[in-house]
Amino acid sequence: MVWPGFGFIWATLVTEATLSLGMVVGIRSWISVFKPARYFVLAYLAMAIPNMVGNLTKIGLIETNKNGSLFTWTYWNSARCGITCFCCRK
Repeated sequence: MVWPGFGFIWATLVTEATLSLGMVVGIRSWISVFKPARYFVLAYLAMAIPNMVGNLTKIGLIETNKNGSLFTWTYWNSARCGITCFCCRK
């Protein structure tokens, strides 16, 4: 064991690095006119935003109430936003 809390910090750094790399690859593909990349980027955002909020909550940079409803609210509303974007586009 390196120090208490090392696992949380390590998991946060690894997931943020992975999510950032995936987002960069998706955006670069979208810019290079690969049409399906826009769906990838939107789906990746629906996954990345709740993950980032959850990581910041676990570290303590974002406060939440006792039952952790901030994470649940963010997760479901970002998923709804992604579904709405796909269903309502022209």
